[in-house]
Amino acid sequence: MIPQNTRSKELLDDLRVITQKIDFKSVITLFRLQVHHANRRHTIRSRK
Repeated sequence: MIPQNTRSKELLDDLRVITQKIDFKSVITLFRLQVHHANRRHTIRSRK
């Protein structure tokens, strides 16, 4: 039988990995959104 504290530690490690993945994905999506927004503004400005 696994002691309780080691099990909870494994769970915490899993949670940390999951949050890091989510963080990485959200940062990438935010960056792409910003780039997309900047490109749209640039095209609108060049059309005038």
